[in-house]
Amino acid sequence: MNGADNIAAQKVREAMTHVESRLQTLRQTTGISFSSTLAIRMETSADQPKVIYNDAYHQFKPRTSAEMEEARGSEYDFSGADASKYPDTYDGLIRDACERYDVDMALVKAVIRAESAYKPNAVSRAGAMGLMQLMPGTAAGLGVTDAYDPGQNIDGGVRYLRQMLDRYNGDVRLALASYNWGPGAVNRSGVTDLTDPRQIARIPGSTAAYIDRILGWAGELSQ
Repeated sequence: MNGADNIAAQKVREAMTHVESRLQTLRQTTGISFSSTLAIRMETSADQPKVIYNDAYHQFKPRTSAEMEEARGSEYDFSGADASKYPDTYDGLIRDACERYDVDMALVKAVIRAESAYKPNAVSRAGAMGLMQLMPGTAAGLGVTDAYDPGQNIDGGVRYLRQMLDRYNGDVRLALASYNWGPGAVNRSGVTDLTDPRQIARIPGSTAAYIDRILGWAGELSQ
């Protein structure tokens, strides 16, 4: 084995040691095996309209053992959520951001409900963070330095939603599709009218369900 092979082998051993350490930490803090964690994550497939968040798996910030125990096994199915149960904890921050960027407050509250169930420390499988589930690159581009800070997250999320609304000339459905699926994906799909069933068929079923769910909740909140 030459020097390059030795270096490569050492890097593999270091990576395996790191993985084993992370798995050991997971077992100690949650009492859950790697295989169980993988099974839970596989439940939330990209095409499944049911949105599940489980803090025991998606939470990477330090938590007390009591908080971990409370979170373990929690399942949030928002498909039948009652809009009257929205918390008012962040209403002041939401109102300020909506006034600043001229975005409907009911729409933003519905987005937060769908994205994180109002959990400021929520982390998705893809790495989206906080109340409005900002991806790291998006957060950085918006100047958000702490995506788990409710004020920064809401300001950044509402500003990004405003950008999507402007991008599609105020079309809320296209803006939401872009927020969920990504503006690049929306543009590549050639979709221009998401009231047309033929064009709706071009986007993922999970994105179509996301749009309908948010518009329904926003409508209830506006009543």
